[in-house]
Amino acid sequence: MIAIVVGVAALSVMMTIIDDVGTVGEEELSANPNEEVLSNNIKYPIDITVTDEDGQGIPNATVYLQSGTANLDKSDTTFTETDYNGSTNTLNINPKTDIDWRPGQESGEIEIHIKPPGDGNYKDDQIDKITVLNPNV
Repeated sequence: MIAIVVGVAALSVMMTIIDDVGTVGEEELSANPNEEVLSNNIKYPIDITVTDEDGQGIPNATVYLQSGTANLDKSDTTFTETDYNGSTNTLNINPKTDIDWRPGQESGEIEIHIKPPGDGNYKDDQIDKITVLNPNV
């Protein structure tokens, strides 16, 4: 009977260790936009580079912009994929025409999300953002 209890306890500890092994080696990805603050009535060409924790560019990651506290008017999400250096195609955003501003809203944020490529142990738990200032205020 004691052997069964000890065996069950050991199995429980081993299962906990095995569950933790699945997350070992996952690296957080970062989105690094060339513009972090958009403020005027001009079209900003936004280029985003996706990097790992060591600053290396990550190819084949999907990057998408999504409304945060600033409502994207052109579409709720804008997608692009990174090239071999981890850079995206240029996404154009004009704070005056591409953001649906609420009355009296002075600023907001656009969220940058990353869908990691399938060929690595990457994750995107931290949401990167671009701050947008309302040029109408």
